[in-house]
Amino acid sequence: MRADNSMRLSPSVSYGSAQHQEIEKRLRAEAQPIHYQGELGPLARLFYTNLALSLLTLGIYRFWGKTHIRRYVWSQFEILGERLEYLGTGRELLLGFLKTAAFVAILVIVRQFGPEFVDPTGFWVVGIALGTSAAFGFLFLAAQFSAQRYRLTRTAWCGIRGSMEGSAWPYAFKTGGLFIVSALLIGLLIPWWRMTCLELRISASRFGSMRANLEPGRSVCFWTFMLGSLIVGVTNTMVGYLVLDVVPTVENARLAEALQFILPLVALLLVLPFAFAPYYASVQHEIFNNLSFFDKDAGYLRFASSITAGGVLWQMFTALLILVPTLGLGFPLVMHRWLKFSADNLRVGGKLDPAALRQATEAMPKTSEGLLEALDPGIL
Repeated sequence: MRADNSMRLSPSVSYGSAQHQEIEKRLRAEAQPIHYQGELGPLARLFYTNLALSLLTLGIYRFWGKTHIRRYVWSQFEILGERLEYLGTGRELLLGFLKTAAFVAILVIVRQFGPEFVDPTGFWVVGIALGTSAAFGFLFLAAQFSAQRYRLTRTAWCGIRGSMEGSAWPYAFKTGGLFIVSALLIGLLIPWWRMTCLELRISASRFGSMRANLEPGRSVCFWTFMLGSLIVGVTNTMVGYLVLDVVPTVENARLAEALQFILPLVALLLVLPFAFAPYYASVQHEIFNNLSFFDKDAGYLRFASSITAGGVLWQMFTALLILVPTLGLGFPLVMHRWLKFSADNLRVGGKLDPAALRQATEAMPKTSEGLLEALDPGIL
């Protein structure tokens, strides 16, 4: 079901354009900010407790630690005067991890030992490598859909939980096929593919009886992605020249060896944020400036992002200044700043009666993100 155009915030527009300024003017009049009320102290205590107990339990406690952090973070977001609530458990995260880890282990065993049972120079070796890589890729895409469904079903607002329609496997095969097409075109369609994945997942999302609608544009994201790729390509060429042609002329062997390692690392840390901050900001604009939730009885919500490339770049740059000297232990500060930054640049408006919302009817998955949880040891 597509939402009526009157419910959409705007057509896809460029940030800073006349249309965008009109959107900002209208939002200032009718929309409300999303508040993040969290504090660094409680978040840091949860993070360091999770880290210590995970080390002591060989990683087992991580699932419960992640759940505690999610509950805290979710509860600190206030939308239209109501806090979010996280309903998941550490046991669900652990079971989801174990269930999918078994499939991943089978793929790894087949890829590692399968060639020993066939002609090592034959077609079957290539077939096993390509087949297991494709299977792993499709599993990961399916996991994206399943992870979003799990987190939505464990998120409640005004006592109403989220849900998703559809199945992970049709999503995986569709987006996997589109990725192959984009890869054959030397990655030129990667931004289009990524936005298509987001559109499919978000348009399948529900919050109670409200249906999500996302109809983003793609041209702005394409050009900012191409600009970032060009900057990275030029930088890699320059660094490659220095490492291969200039560094070998340094008389001090130890200094030359250190420069061969340091130059690419510094270039990566400094250039990637600068190159892709505009792309990240344009993706946020396309998502939130074209996102709405609608229910014929309860009403509708519309979102907007005022995030800027400069703001994203500053967050990334200061994150490096915090993480590198602290060897990652300053992550709670980085996370706290990013959560507040994200909330400060999001607004929501519309006409909604929460009391008229009906609870989601889709069945809740019994376990968690599975493969995505297995591959993502992150804090959230």
